[in-house]
Amino acid sequence: ITLPIQPFTPAYGREYFLRVGFRLVKDQSWARAGYEIAWEQMPVTVNAAIAGGNHITPDVNLAEDGKGITVEGPGFRVVFDKATGSISKLERDGVELLASGGGPQLHLWRAPHRIDDEWAYRDWEAYALTGLGRDPVRLVAEKREGGVRVESIVRLTGKRGFTVMHSAGYFITGDGTIFVDNAVSPSGPRIPLARIGVRMILDAKFDRFAYLGRGPMENYPDRKTGSDVGLYRSTVRQQVTPYAKPMENGNHEDVRWAAVYGTDRPALVAKANGGLLSVSALPWTDEQMTPVEY
Repeated sequence: ITLPIQPFTPAYGREYFLRVGFRLVKDQSWARAGYEIAWEQMPVTVNAAIAGGNHITPDVNLAEDGKGITVEGPGFRVVFDKATGSISKLERDGVELLASGGGPQLHLWRAPHRIDDEWAYRDWEAYALTGLGRDPVRLVAEKREGGVRVESIVRLTGKRGFTVMHSAGYFITGDGTIFVDNAVSPSGPRIPLARIGVRMILDAKFDRFAYLGRGPMENYPDRKTGSDVGLYRSTVRQQVTPYAKPMENGNHEDVRWAAVYGTDRPALVAKANGGLLSVSALPWTDEQMTPVEY
């Protein structure tokens, strides 16, 4: 079979895929003509010209007092709370993005999946993964060329000797970009973890979600190849998979970038830096979903 693919000039920063599908040419007892019975999406390797030029950003201001660290630039403000070691305020053009206490924090469990997780959830509760104590160990900031670096180290303490050290290095530039490096070091009993990630809780007015990754339905590392990589948009509520028993849901694999936004609201964009992300955006937390039966 010869595919009618026309030559094209690849653009910098873009990915290209070839999707081949097979559809019924005649009506069948179980489906009508045109029904797609199989497909495959394949990445196309291209050589694109590299964009040139240096990206110069405005200066960044750094201030510190007994309660926290504030980093400001044109149109944005980031506040780190010394009591928690986390971001307590994230403002863009005067709009606060975070819900109260919603700054990025390490998250090691999920509202358990029936059958899959019930055996592990007993350990998550027994070792207090569902309610880890958080004690800041270190929070320091310094101005560097091109921005401000903030280092946060938090000790998370569970029960029966389970502890985790979470180190996060933030580099904030003058255009409001925040680069983050996370390191996680658990110690004590070995516990099966459903996830190792960072969770943020945003103001409920940020009710729209867009991402470049696998979709549109939820997908996970063990069942993702049936979901094409693409650009998808929906409301946050539409991300919910309506299982009879509320549980963690709506995950997307191989995400290049994801954005949460709202009407007359700025967008919070998370972008992979040299890798791919697993991302979900839901209207409820794991703590809210877990106790609900049906």
